[in-house]
Formats: sequence, structure tokens, C-alpha cells
Amino acid sequence: MHDSALLDQLTDEHFQECLAWMAGAFRNDDQFKANPTQFAHIRLAFRPLPAQISPGIWLYSEQAYTYDLWQPYRQGIHHVQRLKDRIRVENFAPADPLSLAGGSHEPSLL
Repeated sequence: MHDSALLDQLTDEHFQECLAWMAGAFRNDDQFKANPTQFAHIRLAFRPLPAQISPGIWLYSEQAYTYDLWQPYRQGIHHVQRLKDRIRVENFAPADPLSLAGGSHEPSLL
């Protein structure tokens, strides 16, 4: 169980720190170099969406093989909200994934 007194201490700074950890681009270089026959070389990116639909932050995510960045194998839309005692992330599939493909490295597509 969580100590509710600790949960009530979630601040804007905590929320901003969480967003800073989430947003950005990530690669599995070390994993891939250590064992390239077991692991594909991939890129994962979370990018802020320019238009806000409702309160909170909206992010676009994309996961793709490094050799095929324009055809991601996983895409998502994420709504991140700071609530009183927690951070809530809701995950959605894009309505038209092809229209956003490549948006993690070409933000104008978003």
C-alpha cells in the first residue's frame, strides 16, 4: 500500500520531471552491439503533439527499426495528466497511422 501523505505531495516539478524522462529519442545501441543476432537495432521516440485536445500533455510515440525509420512497427498517442496524487497516462492508437509515420524524426508530419 502507498502512504497517501506521500502521494499528496506530487508537485508540478514531479510532473515536469516525468515528462522530461518520457520525451525524447532512445536507441538500444548497447543491447544491439552486445548481441546483434538476438536483438534488432531500434529507435523509440516520444514527441509532443502541437495541438492540445484537452488539459494535459499529448505525445506521439513511434518505434521503428533503424534501417526502416519511415515504416514504424508501433505507434501511439499518449495523454499525460497530472492528477492530485498521481500521473495518469492514457494510450491510444492513431486513427490514421500512415499519416503520422516518420513524425518522430520529421515533426512537421505531426
